[in-house]
Amino acid sequence: MVEKVFSLTSELILIIDRTQWQNTNILMISVACKNRALPIYWKILDHKGASNLIEQQAVIRPVLRLLKRYKIIITADREFHSIFLSHWLKKIS
Repeated sequence: MVEKVFSLTSELILIIDRTQWQNTNILMISVACKNRALPIYWKILDHKGASNLIEQQAVIRPVLRLLKRYKIIITADREFHSIFLSHWLKKIS
C-alpha cells in the first residue's frame, strides 16, 4: 500500500500509538495520509497499560526495515518519551 500511495521521494510521517480497546491493548504504527492515520503494523500486548522499550522496538524495527528507502519522520505522544528509545532510534537511523 505504501509503495502505491507514496513515491520514494516522499517524506513519510509515522505515528506510534497505543490504545486500550475493551480488553485488547494494541501498540501500532500508522502512516499519515491525507489527514488520516492508516495503520500499517501493530502488536497485541498481553498486558494492560503502557508499552515498554522492548515492545516499542519490536513494532518499530520491521517498519523501518520495510520503509528504509523513504525519508521518515516519527511522531508519538507522551507514552514514548523514553530517552532510551530516542538513543535507539538515532543509532539505527
